[in-house]
Amino acid sequence: MSDELRTQISAGIALLGLTQKSFAEEIGISNAKLSKALSGETKSKNVLFELKTALESEGIIFTKSGVERSSGYETVLSGDNCYLELLSKIMIDPSVDELLVMFASDKISPPAVNHCYRFLRNKGVSMRQLIAADDTYIMGQLEEYRTIPEKYFTNIVTLVYGNSVAQVSGDEKRIVIYADPKLARREGKIFNYFWDHGGKPEASSADEKF
Repeated sequence: MSDELRTQISAGIALLGLTQKSFAEEIGISNAKLSKALSGETKSKNVLFELKTALESEGIIFTKSGVERSSGYETVLSGDNCYLELLSKIMIDPSVDELLVMFASDKISPPAVNHCYRFLRNKGVSMRQLIAADDTYIMGQLEEYRTIPEKYFTNIVTLVYGNSVAQVSGDEKRIVIYADPKLARREGKIFNYFWDHGGKPEASSADEKF
Protein backbone atom coordinates (compact mmCIF):
# COMPACT_ATOMS: atom_id res chain seq x y z
CA MET A 1 0.00 0.00 0.00
CA SER A 2 2.78 2.44 0.91
CA ASP A 3 4.68 1.81 -2.33
CA GLU A 4 1.51 2.39 -4.35
CA LEU A 5 0.74 5.58 -2.43
CA ARG A 6 4.27 6.89 -2.97
CA THR A 7 3.87 6.29 -6.71
CA GLN A 8 0.52 8.09 -6.71
CA ILE A 9 1.92 11.04 -4.77
CA SER A 10 4.79 11.41 -7.26
CA ALA A 11 2.31 11.26 -10.13
CA GLY A 12 0.06 13.80 -8.42
CA ILE A 13 2.95 16.24 -8.05
CA ALA A 14 3.72 15.84 -11.75
CA LEU A 15 0.05 16.42 -12.64
CA LEU A 16 0.23 19.77 -10.86
CA GLY A 17 3.20 20.68 -13.04
CA LEU A 18 5.46 20.96 -10.01
CA THR A 19 8.87 19.58 -9.19
CA GLN A 20 9.37 17.82 -5.87
CA LYS A 21 11.28 20.87 -4.64
CA SER A 22 8.58 23.38 -5.62
CA PHE A 23 5.85 21.15 -4.15
CA ALA A 24 7.78 20.91 -0.89
CA GLU A 25 8.09 24.70 -0.78
CA GLU A 26 4.38 25.13 -1.51
CA ILE A 27 3.23 22.89 1.35
CA GLY A 28 5.89 24.11 3.77
CA ILE A 29 8.14 21.09 4.29
CA SER A 30 11.79 20.52 3.46
CA ASN A 31 12.74 18.95 0.17
CA ALA A 32 14.78 16.39 2.10
CA LYS A 33 11.71 15.28 4.08
CA LEU A 34 9.70 14.91 0.88
CA SER A 35 12.46 12.97 -0.87
CA LYS A 36 12.83 10.57 2.06
CA ALA A 37 9.07 9.98 2.15
CA LEU A 38 8.87 9.23 -1.57
CA SER A 39 11.97 7.03 -1.63
CA GLY A 40 10.69 4.85 1.19
CA GLU A 41 13.45 5.94 3.55
CA THR A 42 10.80 7.38 5.87
CA LYS A 43 8.58 4.55 7.10
CA SER A 44 5.91 6.72 8.76
CA LYS A 45 2.58 6.37 6.98
CA ASN A 46 1.46 9.64 8.58
CA VAL A 47 3.85 11.61 6.37
CA LEU A 48 2.49 9.95 3.23
CA PHE A 49 -1.09 10.66 4.23
CA GLU A 50 -0.18 14.29 4.94
CA LEU A 51 1.22 14.53 1.41
CA LYS A 52 -1.89 12.84 0.03
CA THR A 53 -4.09 15.34 1.86
CA ALA A 54 -2.04 18.26 0.52
CA LEU A 55 -2.47 16.98 -3.05
CA GLU A 56 -6.19 16.43 -2.57
CA SER A 57 -6.51 20.05 -1.44
CA GLU A 58 -5.03 21.01 -4.81
CA GLY A 59 -7.59 18.94 -6.72
CA ILE A 60 -5.73 15.67 -7.19
CA ILE A 61 -8.06 12.67 -6.98
CA PHE A 62 -6.62 9.32 -5.88
CA THR A 63 -8.22 6.37 -7.69
CA LYS A 64 -7.67 2.61 -7.84
CA SER A 65 -5.82 2.98 -11.12
CA GLY A 66 -3.69 6.01 -10.20
CA VAL A 67 -4.41 9.71 -9.89
CA GLU A 68 -6.30 12.29 -11.91
CA ARG A 69 -6.91 15.99 -11.68
CA SER A 70 -10.39 17.33 -11.17
CA SER A 71 -11.50 20.00 -13.65
CA GLY A 72 -13.53 21.90 -11.09
CA TYR A 73 -12.16 21.37 -7.61
CA GLU A 74 -12.34 23.44 -4.48
CA THR A 75 -9.56 24.35 -2.09
CA VAL A 76 -10.38 25.74 1.35
CA LEU A 77 -7.98 27.95 3.29
CA SER A 78 -8.77 28.91 6.85
CA GLY A 79 -7.34 30.87 9.76
CA ASP A 80 -6.26 34.42 10.48
CA ASN A 81 -3.61 34.36 7.75
CA CYS A 82 -5.64 32.64 5.03
CA TYR A 83 -5.61 35.72 2.75
CA LEU A 84 -1.83 35.88 2.91
CA GLU A 85 -1.71 32.15 2.17
CA LEU A 86 -3.89 32.75 -0.87
CA LEU A 87 -1.68 35.57 -2.13
CA SER A 88 1.40 33.40 -1.60
CA LYS A 89 -0.15 30.75 -3.87
CA ILE A 90 -0.90 33.38 -6.51
CA MET A 91 2.61 34.80 -6.26
CA ILE A 92 4.23 31.49 -7.25
CA ASP A 93 1.71 30.63 -9.96
CA PRO A 94 3.41 31.34 -13.32
CA SER A 95 0.08 31.24 -15.20
CA VAL A 96 -1.32 34.35 -13.48
CA ASP A 97 -0.84 37.54 -15.48
CA GLU A 98 -3.80 39.54 -14.12
CA LEU A 99 -5.47 39.79 -10.72
CA LEU A 100 -8.99 41.19 -10.44
CA VAL A 101 -9.93 42.40 -6.94
CA MET A 102 -13.63 42.86 -6.30
CA PHE A 103 -14.82 44.93 -3.36
CA ALA A 104 -11.72 45.84 -1.36
CA SER A 105 -10.25 48.94 0.23
CA ASP A 106 -6.56 49.79 0.26
CA LYS A 107 -7.08 51.81 3.45
CA ILE A 108 -7.69 48.73 5.60
CA SER A 109 -5.24 46.48 3.79
CA PRO A 110 -2.50 45.34 6.22
CA PRO A 111 1.21 45.88 5.40
CA ALA A 112 1.85 42.19 4.70
CA VAL A 113 -0.91 42.15 2.07
CA ASN A 114 0.44 45.34 0.52
CA HIS A 115 3.85 43.70 0.31
CA CYS A 116 2.32 40.83 -1.68
CA TYR A 117 0.56 43.26 -4.01
CA ARG A 118 3.88 45.05 -4.63
CA PHE A 119 5.55 41.72 -5.36
CA LEU A 120 2.86 40.82 -7.89
CA ARG A 121 3.12 44.19 -9.63
CA ASN A 122 6.91 43.94 -9.76
CA LYS A 123 6.53 40.44 -11.20
CA GLY A 124 4.50 41.92 -14.06
CA VAL A 125 1.02 40.89 -12.90
CA SER A 126 -1.51 43.58 -13.79
CA MET A 127 -4.09 44.45 -11.15
CA ARG A 128 -7.54 46.02 -11.33
CA GLN A 129 -9.70 46.76 -8.33
CA LEU A 130 -13.29 47.79 -7.58
CA ILE A 131 -13.66 50.21 -4.66
CA ALA A 132 -16.44 52.24 -3.05
CA ALA A 133 -17.31 55.58 -4.62
CA ASP A 134 -16.29 57.58 -1.53
CA ASP A 135 -12.96 55.76 -1.13
CA THR A 136 -10.06 58.03 -2.04
CA TYR A 137 -7.30 56.06 -0.32
CA ILE A 138 -5.78 54.59 -3.49
CA MET A 139 -2.28 53.13 -3.33
CA GLY A 140 -1.94 52.08 -6.97
CA GLN A 141 -2.21 54.00 -10.21
CA LEU A 142 -5.63 55.64 -10.60
CA GLU A 143 -6.27 53.81 -13.87
CA GLU A 144 -6.12 50.50 -11.97
CA TYR A 145 -9.34 51.36 -10.10
CA ARG A 146 -13.03 51.88 -10.71
CA THR A 147 -15.60 53.00 -8.16
CA ILE A 148 -19.11 51.71 -7.56
CA PRO A 149 -21.89 53.39 -5.54
CA GLU A 150 -21.60 52.92 -1.80
CA LYS A 151 -25.01 51.22 -1.57
CA TYR A 152 -23.75 48.37 -3.79
CA PHE A 153 -20.39 48.00 -2.06
CA THR A 154 -19.60 45.48 0.67
CA ASN A 155 -16.01 44.94 1.74
CA ILE A 156 -16.04 41.16 1.24
CA VAL A 157 -13.32 40.35 -1.25
CA THR A 158 -13.48 38.11 -4.31
CA LEU A 159 -10.37 37.53 -6.42
CA VAL A 160 -10.36 36.36 -10.03
CA TYR A 161 -7.07 35.13 -11.49
CA GLY A 162 -6.13 32.66 -14.19
CA ASN A 163 -8.79 29.94 -14.20
CA SER A 164 -9.63 30.42 -10.52
CA VAL A 165 -12.01 32.37 -8.30
CA ALA A 166 -11.30 32.89 -4.60
CA GLN A 167 -14.17 33.94 -2.33
CA VAL A 168 -13.30 35.34 1.09
CA SER A 169 -15.80 34.81 3.90
CA GLY A 170 -17.36 37.69 5.81
CA ASP A 171 -15.13 37.19 8.85
CA GLU A 172 -12.06 36.93 6.57
CA LYS A 173 -11.02 33.65 8.19
CA ARG A 174 -12.06 31.27 5.43
CA ILE A 175 -11.46 31.30 1.68
CA VAL A 176 -12.85 28.90 -0.90
CA ILE A 177 -10.87 28.69 -4.13
CA TYR A 178 -12.69 27.35 -7.17
CA ALA A 179 -10.35 26.17 -9.95
CA ASP A 180 -13.07 26.33 -12.58
CA PRO A 181 -12.40 28.03 -15.94
CA LYS A 182 -16.11 28.60 -16.70
CA LEU A 183 -16.73 30.15 -13.29
CA ALA A 184 -13.62 32.33 -13.67
CA ARG A 185 -14.85 33.58 -17.05
CA ARG A 186 -18.28 34.38 -15.58
CA GLU A 187 -16.86 36.23 -12.59
CA GLY A 188 -14.47 38.05 -14.91
CA LYS A 189 -17.43 39.23 -16.99
CA ILE A 190 -19.24 40.43 -13.86
CA PHE A 191 -16.11 42.31 -12.82
CA ASN A 192 -15.80 43.90 -16.26
CA TYR A 193 -19.45 44.98 -16.19
CA PHE A 194 -18.79 46.89 -12.97
CA TRP A 195 -15.53 48.15 -14.46
CA ASP A 196 -17.15 49.44 -17.65
CA HIS A 197 -19.95 51.17 -15.73
CA GLY A 198 -17.90 52.33 -12.76
CA GLY A 199 -16.55 55.75 -11.97
CA LYS A 200 -12.97 56.76 -12.60
CA PRO A 201 -11.19 58.09 -9.51
CA GLU A 202 -9.54 61.44 -10.06
CA ALA A 203 -7.28 61.77 -7.02
CA SER A 204 -5.81 59.80 -4.14
CA SER A 205 -5.38 60.71 -0.49
CA ALA A 206 -3.10 57.74 0.25
CA ASP A 207 0.18 58.49 1.97
CA GLU A 208 1.66 55.20 0.76
CA LYS A 209 1.96 53.81 -2.75
CA PHE A 210 2.49 50.40 -4.31
